[in-house]
Amino acid sequence: MSQLRERKHKDREYDIVVFGATSFAGALVTEYLLKHYNQSTLKWTIAGRSSSRLEDVKKRVRQYSVTADELRPIVADSSNKASLDAMTSKTRVIISTVGPFALYGSLLVQSCLENGTDYVDITGEPHWVRKMIDQHNQKAEENGTLFVNMSGFDSIPSDIGTLMVVDHLKKKGAIASEVKSFFVLRETKGGASGGTIASAIEAVESGGLGSMSNPHYLCPSPKSAAAAAPKSKDTLLPFYDDEEKSWTAPFMMAPVNRQVVRRTAALLGEEHGYSQKFQYTEVLSTPNVFVSGVVFVVMIVAGLLLSVSFSRNIIKKFVPAPGTGPTRKIIETGKWATHYIAKGRTPDGREVTVRGRAKGHQDPGYGDTARMLSESAVHLALSRDKCAKGGFRTPAAAYGPTFIDRLRTAGQDWVIE
Repeated sequence: MSQLRERKHKDREYDIVVFGATSFAGALVTEYLLKHYNQSTLKWTIAGRSSSRLEDVKKRVRQYSVTADELRPIVADSSNKASLDAMTSKTRVIISTVGPFALYGSLLVQSCLENGTDYVDITGEPHWVRKMIDQHNQKAEENGTLFVNMSGFDSIPSDIGTLMVVDHLKKKGAIASEVKSFFVLRETKGGASGGTIASAIEAVESGGLGSMSNPHYLCPSPKSAAAAAPKSKDTLLPFYDDEEKSWTAPFMMAPVNRQVVRRTAALLGEEHGYSQKFQYTEVLSTPNVFVSGVVFVVMIVAGLLLSVSFSRNIIKKFVPAPGTGPTRKIIETGKWATHYIAKGRTPDGREVTVRGRAKGHQDPGYGDTARMLSESAVHLALSRDKCAKGGFRTPAAAYGPTFIDRLRTAGQDWVIE
């Protein structure tokens, strides 16, 4: 961080501002920060476009801590650049939960860049992230502003879990050539996300869905990465994995997650344990061949329905609306788990295998997304010297291995077996 930027940050009123606090996800982030960080540890507040709704959020979360009374909400609108500048100039870090990001996120990114304010979000929209990288990455690297997209369930378990096993391989003297990630269906429980569904529909309607078919889409140089990569092992077909000892099926978040992990590998390279021929695959681990087949059929049918405007319009009428989410009981009793198998070679040719696992103890799309997103922002605010200098970075490339310890302290399991 430049000395000028560091001096500017010291003068800022807040460490973190939660933009979109009136959304379902934003209110959960507000609740999480309120439960775990008081104002003497971390100066933070909430923001959104409606003063009255922000006050309603304060009243709702007061049950968790009376320090909610200390929050001084900021009114800002995603379509009003002046209001965004007034907000971003007051804080060191912005958390954004305002999606779909392709519709509502671009002006905020520009404002953060111009005001030197670090940024984290929970977008799952690679077409928008690619656009932001192309437009702003060079200046962000130059002025030391850090942008970290996809800092929720999409894609921290994939990206940080891969970093964990790759880093362990490196400690054993090996460079990672492959990581296989398995999201374990029998250990996963959660509710439907209105915002996620809205983002998926927006991606289809804007033509962004096609970008998900290219696993190297978010790499610094997608064409060069694709040319250098070995033959892809990605598949939509169910198969039995001998190492995981499980039937697998396509995982709906894999197209985005694999782009994030492959960008990490391109950014960090062999210096951090990722080989030039690094491969990453991600599937759903299912209890048996029947469940594997059912998931496969459901995924194909859902994709077909979303691709047709008539059926897509019908789906819009029945799915949860943006800004809505699961019940409190579902959030608190939810869970998720991921297994990782990493392979690498030492300079003398010896093959090394490392296994790891991660586990969360709340609904993955909301309860634990609020945890991961909040801790991402806290890491930027309190441990900035341990993070990347600037630019558009993935969670793993931005936060580094020390972030794993923060997630463990926050109540998640991150284990090398």
